[in-house]
Amino acid sequence: MADGGGFGSKLGIIKLASWAAGYSVPTALIPFLNETLSVAFDRIPDDSLVGTASRGPSAQGGLAVAGETTHNLDYNNFDTLFECLMGTAVGRTFTISDDDLPKWPSVEIDKVISRHRFYSGKIVKATFSCRAGGVAQAKFGWLIRKRDLSATAFPAISTPGPRNLVLFKHAISKIWIGDLADALTSGDAIGFDSYEITFDRQMVSDDRDSNSPTEILEPIPGDWRVGEVKLTLPRYNTGTSVLADWKDNDTALQLQIQHVAGAESITMQFPNLRITDGFNVPVEGPGPITLEGTLQASPSQAGNPMYVGNEMRVTFT
Repeated sequence: MADGGGFGSKLGIIKLASWAAGYSVPTALIPFLNETLSVAFDRIPDDSLVGTASRGPSAQGGLAVAGETTHNLDYNNFDTLFECLMGTAVGRTFTISDDDLPKWPSVEIDKVISRHRFYSGKIVKATFSCRAGGVAQAKFGWLIRKRDLSATAFPAISTPGPRNLVLFKHAISKIWIGDLADALTSGDAIGFDSYEITFDRQMVSDDRDSNSPTEILEPIPGDWRVGEVKLTLPRYNTGTSVLADWKDNDTALQLQIQHVAGAESITMQFPNLRITDGFNVPVEGPGPITLEGTLQASPSQAGNPMYVGNEMRVTFT
């Protein structure tokens, strides 16, 4: 009897034409670290009284398919996922759309013993993070209409594009933060040792109706979307003390995080931020005083020196 091993797994994606679309063969192979896409059914109890303390068997109710995929980020293989998260793509620049996110990616995962087909889906949230000495990672959160199991061989997709990883060392002197008085320059570089970017579209995920009593209706926004950036700094000094001043003064800020490796790069820009938590400069012992804080992302205002648009823009080259 053959056993499934994670090293033999593959993840393929394709964009579908609608939420109700059927299965389509994936066209791109995406490197991934792990995934938690799972199927769960509501259980409907039978509490009828029939003269015994035993409850009757429950019935299967509505279907929920959701989870996350985690990836080491590289410069070449993630355009489709960024488009399906953010909504608008112009070349390899991705911005946040103000619609119901009409992007419907399908995922097929080869789990060696069988193929798990998840379709159609929406990428409704994501986290991007990087720490000193490490690789940037991306975690995408999915809501999916259904899942099928198949014994058919995984599609013959070519190998992923070049896997030049996005490394922390590629961001040397490339994390810039400052007020909105003028455009950011290398003089606005501050030495961070980690960042974590969170974006959540706050999609409604559990609605059903008589036309779709088992599968969820297409997710749409149910609350204000959330964009946050968490930054940590290994040293409190005259260069980083300005963060506490910006917090006290509720200063509007702009931030650019860029990784550059030769001709390849990823640039993440935030035109309008406020510090909402942290940068309190706690003394925790005899060692270096460090800083940690959270900034809330908002759309830019007219005349913003970075760009005019929504909370975040991502560009690959």
